[in-house]
Amino acid sequence: MDCSNTVGILLAVAGLMYLQDRGSFSALAMPVMALGVPLADTSVAIARRFIRGVSPIAADRGHLHHRLLDIGYSPRAAVLFLHALSFCFAALAVVSLFVSGIASILVGAFFLAVVVGFVGRMTRDKGIE
Repeated sequence: MDCSNTVGILLAVAGLMYLQDRGSFSALAMPVMALGVPLADTSVAIARRFIRGVSPIAADRGHLHHRLLDIGYSPRAAVLFLHALSFCFAALAVVSLFVSGIASILVGAFFLAVVVGFVGRMTRDKGIE
């Protein structure tokens, strides 16, 4: 079993165990937040292709890692950036377990706004659409 399968299984089990204990929405949201970077990147790619009238499974260079490479990040720096971003989302998922539902949503929304603003500014500064 490779690392991604192990991480996926651990996230699924953690969400189910927490759901059994608390029965709350945050138990289901925790794995989604922990996988926030790939889920957001995929969602944005599908929406972008749909808006352009292209097949949602068509390849393009609009993914976050391509944008990072296009603005001058080295492949290593792009990977480290994405890992750091994923770590932040995972940390947010863990924090959400210890705060109330509405506070968790507010913290998540603030964090997402900061990340979107940062990535938007990086790409805008380099003239990437």
